[in-house]
Amino acid sequence: MTASPNRNPNGFTLVELLVVIAIIGVLIGLLLPAVQMAREAARRMECTNRVKQLALACQNYHEAVKKAYPAGAFTVRASSGAKRVSGFVPLCPYLEQSALYDQIVADSYNGGFNSDAPSESYLTTPLSVFLCPSDGEGENGQGGQARSNYRMSYGDFPCHFANMTTGTTSLGAGKTEICNADRGAFAPQQWNGYKGCTDGTTNTIFFSERLVCSDAALVDEGVATDGSQLPEEYINRVYELTKGAAKPVDACMALKSKREYAEGASPRAFSGMRWSDGAAVYTGFMTILPPNAPSCIASDAETSGGMVTASSNHPGGVVCGMGDGSVRFIDDGIDYTSTNGNTDPKLGYNSFTEYGKSYHGVWGALGTTSAEDPVSLN
Repeated sequence: MTASPNRNPNGFTLVELLVVIAIIGVLIGLLLPAVQMAREAARRMECTNRVKQLALACQNYHEAVKKAYPAGAFTVRASSGAKRVSGFVPLCPYLEQSALYDQIVADSYNGGFNSDAPSESYLTTPLSVFLCPSDGEGENGQGGQARSNYRMSYGDFPCHFANMTTGTTSLGAGKTEICNADRGAFAPQQWNGYKGCTDGTTNTIFFSERLVCSDAALVDEGVATDGSQLPEEYINRVYELTKGAAKPVDACMALKSKREYAEGASPRAFSGMRWSDGAAVYTGFMTILPPNAPSCIASDAETSGGMVTASSNHPGGVVCGMGDGSVRFIDDGIDYTSTNGNTDPKLGYNSFTEYGKSYHGVWGALGTTSAEDPVSLN
């Protein structure tokens, strides 16, 4: 008798192979989000460490220099003209960037601090200490100034930076022509100190983050310059100056359309483009609108007043460095609408005073040094 052929050859049938592929696909689909979450957790931890470095550097500067924090923006007069310099420059020696600081000083501040494409290599070299690992757009382009994700807090007042590099003195034509608001840890042309932080450094935000702009149409990257929403008079006001019936805060929030600005918002790509420039669109933020909300300024000028808020690629919020060196993660949903007992929200700070409760909820209170607001995030 002849042997019967083998009816069970080794190997998979087509159906079995398809089932195995489907199972592998499901496993990969389950695994990838977990891997991405783990990577983001690691990036956020690194971002937290860098923000903490900034907060500690600020403390060390305070103790070593003149019992004051650096000004958020200050004017220097060099042979190449007046320069508007960010507070990150004097912090460099306390961020292991002493060589960079020495170069800047040796050059007598002749660098292109207020230029997107300075010729000085010390302003174009990327600095990891100023870049959040979760922002993939942190590198600068060829010839461009090095970028920064990190920001100094100007509190709940829309400081402007006009006249900082003009006029006959280092303060512009006169001190009244620059923003003299002093609600936050930092201010233009003002060196605040520990003693002025009467709310306590634990309850006061000093630093946060904002995405470097790669697409100005995106709410968390661009800055809207729609003058019909924010009149030029708003340059030195907080809350109530109106265009029609809408408050500027509400009008700015209304420019959001999902992740992008609504049509007609006229966004600009200022965000994060110059680490050494003290204007808020580059290195500052205000605690007026909540994290990852729209940002709006009153005119097309980089020195305009307005509302620049914090933003990040971390899901749900931003990393903030407090004055005591601690770091907190602030949720996008933080209260910014309550007036903290102020009787008439329409008054705002049209007659500006340094003290008084914030009109911008818990978020506003955290951004001020002397708001007299008890703040709890627990």
